[in-house]
Amino acid sequence: MRRGGVNGSVSDRSLKVTPNGRVFYARGTRKIGLIGASALSTNIPVTGEIIDAGANRTVVNGEILNLSAIAPAASDVDNYSWTRIDGPGAVAFSAPNSLATTVQLATPGDYTLEIVRSNAALVSRDRLYVTVTPRADSTRPVWLERRWPVPDATP
Repeated sequence: MRRGGVNGSVSDRSLKVTPNGRVFYARGTRKIGLIGASALSTNIPVTGEIIDAGANRTVVNGEILNLSAIAPAASDVDNYSWTRIDGPGAVAFSAPNSLATTVQLATPGDYTLEIVRSNAALVSRDRLYVTVTPRADSTRPVWLERRWPVPDATP
């Protein structure tokens, strides 16, 4: 057994990045040398250009909602796609593959809508949260909503 741990243990090795960005490998007190790459890569995912779905909204059920996403630095190779991620009812987009579309949400509740911007290599996405409230029934007189006291039937 060697001093510093079992042969091949992590405690007897080290990696250092030199000032010129190369990786220096050492084992124990022995300097082994530089590892080939002149640059290091990370595991941070690369994303496409940003996309902004717009502000969250509250609408009355049955109303047509205009959506207009913002895509800075848009190019001819970008593709767009609106989808419903979550919500209690069906959603139909008038132009699901466009930055601007309309949608009608007939079922009250909370919806999550998403727009995806993609090209051959990169993808970015943004979500929009919509709350759909029930429509007030305008045909029913307001006085029917009042609660009148029920007379006490006991003598």
